[in-house]
Amino acid sequence: MKFRALEIGSGDAFLIENEGKQILFDSGGSESKIIDLISPNKIIDLAICSHNDSDHANGFIGLLKSPSHEIKEIWLPGMWVPILNFIIENEINRKRIEIIFRYDEGVKDIREKVFDYNSLVEESNVSIEIFDERLQRISEIEEYAIFPHFCLFPSFYLSNSAIINLEKILKIAGLAYKKGSLIRWFKPESENPTIQNPNYGFKPLNSKEVVKIDRVDKSNVLSLLFLTIENKFSLVFEFYNDDKPIITFSADSDFSFLENKTYNNNIIVTAPHHGSENNSIVYRKIKGDNIIWIRSDRKNKNRPCLDFKNLPDKYCLSCAVKNYKKEIFFEYDFMKNRWNWKSGIKGDCK
Repeated sequence: MKFRALEIGSGDAFLIENEGKQILFDSGGSESKIIDLISPNKIIDLAICSHNDSDHANGFIGLLKSPSHEIKEIWLPGMWVPILNFIIENEINRKRIEIIFRYDEGVKDIREKVFDYNSLVEESNVSIEIFDERLQRISEIEEYAIFPHFCLFPSFYLSNSAIINLEKILKIAGLAYKKGSLIRWFKPESENPTIQNPNYGFKPLNSKEVVKIDRVDKSNVLSLLFLTIENKFSLVFEFYNDDKPIITFSADSDFSFLENKTYNNNIIVTAPHHGSENNSIVYRKIKGDNIIWIRSDRKNKNRPCLDFKNLPDKYCLSCAVKNYKKEIFFEYDFMKNRWNWKSGIKGDCK
């Protein structure tokens, strides 16, 4: 079994090769660069998109457009499903999806509040299969765009960012349907996450698979648009083998769903939000011996933070101090139950 942090430039892209299967967690910020790093005509059995930020999701668009690449199955952030379903239901015509959001007093301080995702939605009888049919119909449109119209909206920048990400997930899903990829959606759920998936060895730590579509209307879709651009709702997964967690993919999460977690075996954990100071609490929440921390992304003078620098066993895809970058490569030794470092930059910064 092999683990690679791909030299994608901007963002995260991690590749696992295990038992003849290729699994890609996030895909970096470039639609074209990921194509050069993933061998042509080699199937990606599973792709997981932790959230819709460009530096995690753009590569999936390139891979799904590429005639020489195939993704069998893709898991996408299901927070967008209620909004997508709402927009599709309110479609005006086949090339212009236009919806009006009305501002009200209740969203003035929306940025300062921490929203419970489940409090903003309401269970309905719409199944994921019905949503899939609606989405496939939209995906058949060659040219489409979402045109939001806001009345007295307090922050156009935030609304615009959300719409960009909304269009991105719509594009990824549409291309996946055209490609014949199986799509699964996962929404935030810290109390009762989906049980581990025996087919690929992934256990979600803060989400569950969407079966029913949550219902939203004009009164709460605006709140969800704000909520969905928050990095704290990144999907976090453990990859395990023989019931032993071997890799934890942190994405951009701050692990607010978790008190503390202790690991007793040799594992890899990806640095949250590329080693950002804003997510430094994660290094205190995850505990255990022989944890290998992996930091991806491009060279940045503000990253990694001091907490990452003080970790005993850390590896960086790029190093601002050494002015050097290289793909990180580990191979798992099942006899000794440990990861063996093959290449990449072993951090010695303080």
